[in-house]
Amino acid sequence: KPELAIISVGNNNSYNHPDERVINLLDGFKIKRLQTNINGAIKIYVFNHLLIYQTAKNQFGLLFK
Repeated sequence: KPELAIISVGNNNSYNHPDERVINLLDGFKIKRLQTNINGAIKIYVFNHLLIYQTAKNQFGLLFK
C-alpha cells in the first residue's frame, strides 16, 4: 500500500480538486497526504531506501523502504 500521496492543486481551483471521495479513500487507508494548496511547495529527496519530504511550511518526514 502507498505510504504517501502528493496532490498538486491550486487554491480555489475551479475543478474543486481533490475530490472528497479521493480524500476519504486516502484517509480510510491511513495514507499520509500532502497537498500543495495546504502544505505549499513539496520537495522530495531519495537516498537508497529512504525518502525525505520537506514542505514550504517546513514540515519534514521520512519514509523507509
